[in-house]
Amino acid sequence: MFSLENKAALIAGGTKGVGLEIALTLARMGARLALNYAHDDSAAAQALGRVREIAPKSVLLKADLEDEEQTRAMVRRAVHELGGLDIFIMNAVSTTTKSLLTVKPHSFWRTMAMNVGGFLISMQELAGLISDGGRVVLISGNTTLRYPTPTTEVLGVAKAAMESIVRSLAFALGPRGITVNGLGLGLYDTESSRYALGLDHSFQERVKITCQRAALRRMGKASDVAGVAGFLCTAEAGYVTGQMIMVDGGISIASPQ
Repeated sequence: MFSLENKAALIAGGTKGVGLEIALTLARMGARLALNYAHDDSAAAQALGRVREIAPKSVLLKADLEDEEQTRAMVRRAVHELGGLDIFIMNAVSTTTKSLLTVKPHSFWRTMAMNVGGFLISMQELAGLISDGGRVVLISGNTTLRYPTPTTEVLGVAKAAMESIVRSLAFALGPRGITVNGLGLGLYDTESSRYALGLDHSFQERVKITCQRAALRRMGKASDVAGVAGFLCTAEAGYVTGQMIMVDGGISIASPQ
């Protein structure tokens, strides 16, 4: 049970933080992996080394998801390098930290292009290549359910659009047995979280609030996400689709008191 033996997975944003932990989990479950990254060659090489200790046939795919052709080529290369594709995890993220009322249109549309556009274009290319019974998992956030922090307003708009894509594609791909789901994360100690919330005071204040209000009285760990993502990729999760599952320690349903 809960095996991904002989499955091939592409993880967009798979060399750091939550994405890397998902990669390691899927590798332990038997999958071979293509890890996408955009810029940090050194971190990517280190990540691949860790994954290859478990799944030796895994590969790196450098691609900027803001670029349509690079994104489409990433998907095609994953299929070629892995000999097929069964799983796609969309974890890559990029954003401006300006509020909606102060963000420049250029920065707003760049955030939309990389996040919403990157996901949509990947799925357009994947649709004809992913195997029947495949799995798609979007890594999103719980701030799409409520007001986000001022520095994550633009990202909240992007993530809300991506979650809408999840619901639509669940029906478009469902007849082939392909499931499409998303995970809504709470606060995790990642580079992107620290960037969005502020490296010092703002982030630490948010950690304090999370630990006070979450049902589990702690912030999330990357392994918390990876376990749920891994399950959604299995055959046993074949009747779960079109869903946003909160992996946030309960904070999204907590009283504001």
